[in-house]
Amino acid sequence: AMAFVEDIKTKFKQGKFKTYARWGGVAAVIGLFLTCCFTLLSSCILNSIICMIIAILIGIIELPFCCSCFPICRQAAGKMKVFEKYAFRGMLYLGIGFGTCCVVMINNACWFHTVWGAVIMIDGILYFVAHFKGETWEEEDARMDGLGVDSKKLQTTAATKAMGII
Repeated sequence: AMAFVEDIKTKFKQGKFKTYARWGGVAAVIGLFLTCCFTLLSSCILNSIICMIIAILIGIIELPFCCSCFPICRQAAGKMKVFEKYAFRGMLYLGIGFGTCCVVMINNACWFHTVWGAVIMIDGILYFVAHFKGETWEEEDARMDGLGVDSKKLQTTAATKAMGII
């Protein structure tokens, strides 16, 4: 049990919370959007529409920073410099997540949207942790490595598979 705690401490010290937060934002957008699609034609229609707008809003914020290997995303990210400040994004996500949780007051039967509200708030906390750890937006974040993807390993795997096909 003590080794587990030490492992957590080590991971915390070397962890890139901005990467966790970015993936958390993507997961929240996908999860909330899919939940809304499945509940749109039920008694939760108003909740679903509001939550779909929230998912689109978070997607607009996150997407340019996650797909910055494309020129159009780099241009959009350049116009959204304020979101490179993780404390601002964390505060915004805490508010959006809380608002998403409050949507349940419209129709109590639609409690499942609050799960994604909690995920969005956790995402906001991850951005705050990244800010307080001194993590900032860096040029390398615009590459796949910035998302925590080992691009060299990915290229090697793709090349190996391609050679097997030929």
